[in-house]
Amino acid sequence: MTGNEHRFWRRVALAAHTYGVLFVMATAGFITTNFAKVFASFLASEERFPFWCSAAWHGGTVIGLIGATMGWIRFENGFGEVARSQPEPEDETVSAEQTPAEQDSASAESLLPPLTPKERIGNGLFFAAVVGAIGTVFGCSLLVFWFWFTAGPYAPHDWIASVQVRKETLPGESTRSIVHTTAHPIALALVWVPGLLGLLSGVVIGVVGNWRTTYSGSRRSDG
Repeated sequence: MTGNEHRFWRRVALAAHTYGVLFVMATAGFITTNFAKVFASFLASEERFPFWCSAAWHGGTVIGLIGATMGWIRFENGFGEVARSQPEPEDETVSAEQTPAEQDSASAESLLPPLTPKERIGNGLFFAAVVGAIGTVFGCSLLVFWFWFTAGPYAPHDWIASVQVRKETLPGESTRSIVHTTAHPIALALVWVPGLLGLLSGVVIGVVGNWRTTYSGSRRSDG
C-alpha cells in the first residue's frame, strides 16, 4: 500500500468513526426520550411532562456523545481496523514501485481490446445496484438523526405532528413492537436522495470506468 493510499484509507476510517459517534449520540438521545415519555406519562404531571422529555433528550444525547467518544460504546468498522493495524510506510517512493508481477499484469491489461458497449452496460447495472443499495442504507441511517431531532424540543411543529407511534407486528416476530413512522417530505428525501445519487453514481462508475472481470479479460485475451 502506497503512502497516498494509506492516507486515503485513514481519512475514510476517520470519517466512518466520526459518523459512528454521531449515530450513537442520536440513537441514545432518541431512546432515552422515548423511555422518559413512558415514565413521565405515569409519574409526572401534565405541566412537567415537557420538562422531563427535554431533560431526557439532552441527557441521552450528551451521554451517547461522551460514551462513544471515550470508547465506552464502541462502533467497530473494518476501515478503522485496517488503518490502525497497518503502519504508515516510511519511504513513499519505494512503496510506490511495482513488482515484476504487477508490471506484467499492467502490460497484459494494456493489450486487451476496449470494452464493448454490452460489457459497459453490464458494469453500469452492477455498480448501480451495489452503490444504490449502499446509498439507501446510508439514507436509512440519516433517518435516525431525523427522528432524534424530532423527539427533541427544537423540532418544528409540523415535523413533530408528522410522526406516528403505533404497535405493529414486525416480520419474523410474534409480539407487537412500538414503531415510529412518518410521511414528512424531508424524512422521505433523506432516504431516497442518497439512494438515487448512489444509483446514478454507480451507472457512471460502471460505464465510464474500465472495469474488467477475470473471466471476460482472460476470454478476450485468448480470442
